[in-house]
Amino acid sequence: MMKTVVKNTIAGLQLYKAARLINRRKTLIVMYHGLTGDNRLRDWTQVHIDDFERQMDYLARKYNPYALSDLAAGLNSNPEWIYPVAVTFDDGYRSNLTLALPILKKYNIPATVFVASGFIRGFDKRMGLLWPDFITAMLRSINDDQIDLADIGLKRFDLTNDNGFDRTRKAITEHLKSSPAAEKEKFLTWLENRFGSKIVFENFPEYHPLSLTEFKKLASDPLISIGGHSINHPILSRLKTDDISHEIAGCRKELEEMTATKVTAFAYPNGRIEDIGVETLAITSRHYECAVTTESGLNQRGQNKFLLRRYGIGRHFNFEQYKILISGVYHMTQKPIQDL
Repeated sequence: MMKTVVKNTIAGLQLYKAARLINRRKTLIVMYHGLTGDNRLRDWTQVHIDDFERQMDYLARKYNPYALSDLAAGLNSNPEWIYPVAVTFDDGYRSNLTLALPILKKYNIPATVFVASGFIRGFDKRMGLLWPDFITAMLRSINDDQIDLADIGLKRFDLTNDNGFDRTRKAITEHLKSSPAAEKEKFLTWLENRFGSKIVFENFPEYHPLSLTEFKKLASDPLISIGGHSINHPILSRLKTDDISHEIAGCRKELEEMTATKVTAFAYPNGRIEDIGVETLAITSRHYECAVTTESGLNQRGQNKFLLRRYGIGRHFNFEQYKILISGVYHMTQKPIQDL
């Protein structure tokens, strides 16, 4: 309640306008995942297309959009830039091509699409879905009022309403994010064996990846740059060194082979500082020219270009909240991330 009051106060006093002016020489990077035209969908990662267009119109009028690679390269050498912004997408959803690209072209906004190469290939498990989307599709496909996960260390969850659904999805995903890789895979395999047959893939178009043909088409557009996002979308800090290297370097190799374009930027899966680790940072810096996290905030002089901050934009933001967030008003005294 207090957080809502504070946000509403900021909006009412329009302090974000002052913050935006003060932060005009800092670099803004916004992060999206997929888009949808479905008004009923509640998934945070799937922003409604109408909201996305309004946000891109705002960026085109109030900011100066650049390609991420240009901003990263000039972060410490172009103090004359004002209101610089880069747009990014994570994972490689089909809607990046079908819904996002036409709007980006309308407003002439470049974007970097960070792709998990295994997602484009269809993975080999869980119907080719990213595991968080598999969890969502599974829960939406269960007709029972409850789901009992006691056999895998959780509890019985209520699914009779939206709040129960949200609590259940959050509990499962947070548990898996904190689990070692082997335990996470065991958990997901159990869920797939128990509930996978209930999922009808065609019922979840929002979670469909780009096909290889679609991916090549997206990558060929002059406004689009392709970035790496690992092969299998694991939390890299939980892997052994050889596996980290395989996920990072192997992703770049696969994406470049798919598109015949150079891949120079990387997005860490999940992207929090604790999800990265010293080894991941070192390996990434050997294979890419810059990398982005999911740590919120703006970027300024002194920022490590392999630990760039982004503002994650989700389904539940209204337009005022969007403007307030990207102004940097919540992070006015934030220091650059210089190292881990």
